[in-house]
Amino acid sequence: MNKLINLKFNLKVIKPEEIGFITFIIGTFLLFSAPLIASIFLILSIIVGFFLQKNFFLKDKFNLFLIFVSFLMLMSCILFPISEEVIIYESKSGLSTNPYIGLVNWIPLFMSFWGFQFVLDSKKKRQICAISLLCGTIPLLFSGYTQYFFNWYGPYQLFNGLIIWFQKNNPEGRLTSVFNNPNYAGCIFSAIWPFFYATFRNIKGKLSSKFILLIFNLLLIYATLLTASRNALGALIISFLILSIPLNRKYLIISASSFLAIFFYNSLFRGFLKINFFPSYLFEKLEYQNILNDPRIMIWKNSLLYIIDKPLTGWGGNNFSYIWNNTNKEYFGHSHSIPLELSIQYGVVTSLAITGMVSLLLFLSFKKLFLGEDLKFINNQNKDNFDRAWFASASSIIFSNLIDIHYFDLRVSILIWILLAGLKNITYVRT
Repeated sequence: MNKLINLKFNLKVIKPEEIGFITFIIGTFLLFSAPLIASIFLILSIIVGFFLQKNFFLKDKFNLFLIFVSFLMLMSCILFPISEEVIIYESKSGLSTNPYIGLVNWIPLFMSFWGFQFVLDSKKKRQICAISLLCGTIPLLFSGYTQYFFNWYGPYQLFNGLIIWFQKNNPEGRLTSVFNNPNYAGCIFSAIWPFFYATFRNIKGKLSSKFILLIFNLLLIYATLLTASRNALGALIISFLILSIPLNRKYLIISASSFLAIFFYNSLFRGFLKINFFPSYLFEKLEYQNILNDPRIMIWKNSLLYIIDKPLTGWGGNNFSYIWNNTNKEYFGHSHSIPLELSIQYGVVTSLAITGMVSLLLFLSFKKLFLGEDLKFINNQNKDNFDRAWFASASSIIFSNLIDIHYFDLRVSILIWILLAGLKNITYVRT
């Protein structure tokens, strides 16, 4: 009886902010492997955050700015006429171009930006979140390596499709892990790697713990390479350079030597040894000729023409697929660049507004974390280890979405707004 009374007492003293943080951490851990279940926990966390901060919502200039951007997006959808041609295209292709559907990718996540700030308002909370995210990638590594080396192909489903791990058998032999596309896996791996690096740098204690973390660092880097994603490779390099500030000659030499060794192996020994440690598809895509002939260059050129045609209101959400695929044989679902996609869907003003906000957060957080009052680089890795990794992760995933679009995967978009909310708290003192 006494135990029951004590249990009730303990339950009563759990504060709402603690419930919000616990549900947030559960959500971040499940985000990559079970995104729909994770979303339930994250929504609960956001609701708690809104309830506890409701008196301050309209006092935050970023919230007012995002309300204005939401209004611009909504007006673009209202002004976009759904023509008879679009209706015929939808019935033939089975693809929906309803402009209002596209708003789901943006307005709810604008709201989450405010809710996530509440659970990321200290270095300690951001560190716990980072560790939760990197723990959440361990199932992805298991899925990816069993797919690539043991031919465990999916899709695998649980709870009547609530959880799906694709593990596709794709013709290029690229690692996809739980994702439907290897580029999405590469985007997540490269974005999470800075947190593995920060944990490795931050851990104190037994040498065995350092060794285990080093192994996980290498496994994540290798899995990123196995996705054969150029975006992911570029994002990894960007993260490494950011985390090396002020530039450490030793680390740069080791990094450059490693990449040279990979290409040296590919050029001279891969054919001789007949051992494919790296997918040949990656090296083929990195060839100069293939880069020049990449379809996305043609897509970007056409996207600029679409923007020039309707620069103010755009074509309405979800309508790149109609504009492109109605006149081209090869299917593409988006413009392979978030700023271009926003301009096509909602107009140049909306695109510049969101791009400007993200750029401002990156600039101000970079200035705070890496520059002193004299605007010279400072060496404070030990003090801001995880916050620096947070900045590197945000830079990595934003870079990936500048030259491709992974944002429309729920896991990627939620991760982006979590990272932006963290940058907001790093940059501004919350009131």
